[in-house]
Amino acid sequence: MFDNLIRLLPPLEVNAPRTLSIAAILAAAFVTLFIVTEILLAAAATVWALAGLFHLHMAAIVVLAVIIGVPAIWGSVVTGMMAFAAETDPENN
Repeated sequence: MFDNLIRLLPPLEVNAPRTLSIAAILAAAFVTLFIVTEILLAAAATVWALAGLFHLHMAAIVVLAVIIGVPAIWGSVVTGMMAFAAETDPENN
C-alpha cells in the first residue's frame, strides 16, 4: 500500500564500497557548505520578502519561517547525503 509513496530521501547503497579519504570527505563537506548556503539564503530572503510584502507580525513571521525552513533543512540534509555519496563513489575517483 505504501510502496508508491514518494521517497523523501535518496536511497543509499549500504553494501557499496566507498573510497574514504581526507580529500573526499573535505570535498563533500565543501560542496555541501556551498549548496546549503544558497538554500538557506534563499529561504531567509523569501521569509524576509513575504514578511515585508504582507506586513506580518512576529508570530506570523515565525510560522512562515517554520513553513519555509522545514523544506530548506530537508533539502540541506539531502544535499549532504548526495554530496557524500557522489564524492566517495569509486567510479568518480
